[in-house]
Amino acid sequence: MSILMIKAEEARYEQQLVDIAGTVSRSSDIKLVLISGASCSGKTTTTAKLSRYIAREGKHAVVVSIDDFYKDYVDSPTRPDGSKDLETIESIDLDYLHFFLSELMAGRTADLPRFDFISQKRSEEYTPVRLGDNDILLIEGLHALNPRIYSGFVEEQRMFRVYLYVRSHTDADPRFLRRLVRDYYHRGAPADLTFSMWNGVREGERLYIDPYKGFADFSINTYFSYEKGIFAPDAVAILADTPSDSIYRPVADRLISELKKVKGTDKTLVPSDSVLREFMKD
Repeated sequence: MSILMIKAEEARYEQQLVDIAGTVSRSSDIKLVLISGASCSGKTTTTAKLSRYIAREGKHAVVVSIDDFYKDYVDSPTRPDGSKDLETIESIDLDYLHFFLSELMAGRTADLPRFDFISQKRSEEYTPVRLGDNDILLIEGLHALNPRIYSGFVEEQRMFRVYLYVRSHTDADPRFLRRLVRDYYHRGAPADLTFSMWNGVREGERLYIDPYKGFADFSINTYFSYEKGIFAPDAVAILADTPSDSIYRPVADRLISELKKVKGTDKTLVPSDSVLREFMKD
């Protein structure tokens, strides 16, 4: 993949964010931008980039993650098998999120919580937030497009909704490679664990994300045609560590065989602020 093709792919994605920032910033009504997408669709990077493009338009973006409104782990809903269900919207403290939104939309100060993923509970530290006349609130998260997040608390004309997806014409689901590499290098998760969780992730998306993607005002495909060449070498090494007696070893071997045929792409050609940097090895 040439540097010119990589630049063209990145420019396609960036231009969509420029367009959204322009639409949002020129509106006298829009105060809330909701950004949703399935696992590994690039919500974190996209939200950060969009906030910068909004700033270029002369407005200030206040970024909030729905993850910070998680209930404490002990209070999270439980599946029939006794395990905690962190995919459902019921794992979010909706009462406090609604209060937070209502206060901000009314021009008052609201306290933004912070969820500590190490202790699995909400931190005692809150950050006061207030929306000025020139401010726009950006909220990102898996459930951001679910009407239960905003219905009755934010007027329709004050919102703009963005949906992120990852679709390739040749690969069934490119997100698996993103997650495999990211979770191995950044979360210490071996391939076995990623395999074991993947069906649950997909099922959660079917139940809690897909029904609401039609509400989006703008959808962005965050797939880059050169990304398989970026992830393939690391993915092969990670998959090769799958234990020989693992139930996932046959599918790991199949993927290894497929990925060894992929021509690698020089990682130094990937822009430092690319969405793909969320998932790459440092």
